[in-house]
Amino acid sequence: MKKIFLIWLVIFLIGQAVVATTNDVPIYTFIIKLESSDPGDKLQAAEIKWLKDTDEQIALVNAGYGEFYVEIYNDPTVWQMVNYLKKQSGTAILDSNQMNLTLDAALNLARYQNTVRLFRDKGLKRLAFRYIPDRGPESMIRVYYVHYEKGGVSNGKDTVYTSTTQFLVAKCLEHEEPAQWDLGCGLEWTAVSDGRPIFVPALSLTRSKSYSELSLTGGYFPTGENDFKFFAGSAAYFPRGNNFGLLARIIYASEAVETYGAYVQQGFGPTAGIVWRQQALSLYLTGGLQYFDRQRQDRRAEATINAGLNFKAITF
Repeated sequence: MKKIFLIWLVIFLIGQAVVATTNDVPIYTFIIKLESSDPGDKLQAAEIKWLKDTDEQIALVNAGYGEFYVEIYNDPTVWQMVNYLKKQSGTAILDSNQMNLTLDAALNLARYQNTVRLFRDKGLKRLAFRYIPDRGPESMIRVYYVHYEKGGVSNGKDTVYTSTTQFLVAKCLEHEEPAQWDLGCGLEWTAVSDGRPIFVPALSLTRSKSYSELSLTGGYFPTGENDFKFFAGSAAYFPRGNNFGLLARIIYASEAVETYGAYVQQGFGPTAGIVWRQQALSLYLTGGLQYFDRQRQDRRAEATINAGLNFKAITF
């Protein structure tokens, strides 16, 4: 009997383990902390460090196997403002509770809409959200995924079994976001009037933030007869964290004879233009002047144009 009991106990425990593996899938909670009055409209999907399971969860929601719960919390700052106005002479607040609710509702809805926008930009096509406004000790957006069997709720439940919380702090994003260093590779092309175009593969070291980038770029290409060389220091600014930005560069470009080590043409100078970036890829086009010398003639200012692309291969 003891052996039979032990066998049944083992079978029962194995069965429970299988059930836990099937249903008790860890759910990750995604939290955005905000200032009291911030609706989250400046947040961009490309700037967010998404949780590791976000793409998988979005695919499941698109396929009809779940939805996202969006909990919006306001801190007591709005209520304090209403109470302060209520005490001021010459200020009439007929219903402070109603005013609190009105202000909360407007801010909650704006935060909810921005959350939907972020997930749509991330790839969500089926807008399956459950909107849960509330008040709490701090201002934030809390999002988590709930898994369903297609066509209904898994096992008749809609609760999260286990939860591991990870944070994205969006408060004062432009000031508090740490810089990111990237090592990239790409191509550089430069042409100057009265000169031969320079085209080289290049490596770059970039310090990136949501609104700005600083980079150093160097390239070299031996053609068999001559050597092409290129160097640049660059500064870019992206208004409101947009994909398009403004770019300023100081460039150097030269063509040298391999055999003798003497240059055929050489120039350096400032350029300015536009840049577009999407995640790891950047494309840019600038124009300006080079202080240019061809075949050791007198140096003079010549118009120049520079274009290139860069792919950030390594982040550290």
